[in-house]
Amino acid sequence: MNQKNCLTLHLTREKDVNVFCPRCGLVVPRDTKCITSPCNPQVHYHPTCFLTLAASLGRDVVWA
Repeated sequence: MNQKNCLTLHLTREKDVNVFCPRCGLVVPRDTKCITSPCNPQVHYHPTCFLTLAASLGRDVVWA
């Protein structure tokens, strides 16, 4: 894999309440796993929604 095409994302726990995943429109419950958007730190995705989004864009996600 080419290093310049590699983006590192962190799987974290949601700290705020009433945060909506832009992919599915459902609430990301507090203290559940989420992935912060790489371009907008206020946007949080469910991990499965982020994987689906990446696949629809033709990108592979590799868990490290």
